[in-house]
Amino acid sequence: MIVLITDAGGIEQRVVELTQDVSENFLHTLRTQFNSAMMGHRLPEVADRISGILESYSLRERKDVAIVMSSVIEMAMDRHEEKIVLAGTANLARFQEDFSTTMHPVLEALEEQVVLLKLLGDASQSVKVRIGNEQSDKNLRTTSLIAVGYGSEDVPLGALGVIGPTRMDYAGSMAAVSAVARYVGRFINEGV
Repeated sequence: MIVLITDAGGIEQRVVELTQDVSENFLHTLRTQFNSAMMGHRLPEVADRISGILESYSLRERKDVAIVMSSVIEMAMDRHEEKIVLAGTANLARFQEDFSTTMHPVLEALEEQVVLLKLLGDASQSVKVRIGNEQSDKNLRTTSLIAVGYGSEDVPLGALGVIGPTRMDYAGSMAAVSAVARYVGRFINEGV
């Protein structure tokens, strides 16, 4: 059984079935690694934080570690405070000629919530811009991302961003993303 407890008091439990019997030592080591990687970090950071754990296990053990990893990532994504809203994806098709490859890999990457959590998970109060090869996901290397967090500096509540071709209007997009983030943050914090 996997139990995920958040700082906000949320508790999620899940029973997973492994492919083989494992020792208490294996479970203890795995639990220690997960706790060490995740303690004190936000849920959107989970996938990045635990990605290196798999490499410390033998090929025989990796399948079971991967089962646990994917369950933990799913549990982190299922938390109600970590929802992703994706809108305007069809607008990317209007800029098909601006992408150096087909739209298929870009759309595929956008369907993966883990990819989106990684992209937006490290957004802060200041605008972040990633262009082309700066993207962590290889399917998004023909795109640019402009992202910013909203909420207060102490307690980020969420993040929003724009993905488009590398030849997008950066100044206009940065201004728009910043303005919307300020508005959303103010609306949530003050109800204005």
